[in-house]
Amino acid sequence: MGFLAFLVDQIQEISCYTFKKLIEKYEQKSRLWKKLESGFEFLEFSSWDQFYYRMCYNEMPPSSG
Repeated sequence: MGFLAFLVDQIQEISCYTFKKLIEKYEQKSRLWKKLESGFEFLEFSSWDQFYYRMCYNEMPPSSG
């Protein structure tokens, strides 16, 4: 299970612009993971992209429709 979490983290770091911005924003991955954990518990979101965007910019992403 730990390997799977590591793999997902590495894929996100390579391919997701917002995830990269989150890493820059919180500077340390340990701090980032604490923020993501608390956000996951208290925020509503319909996709991981929406979750990361909301954590990064403190607002919902612009509507795509």
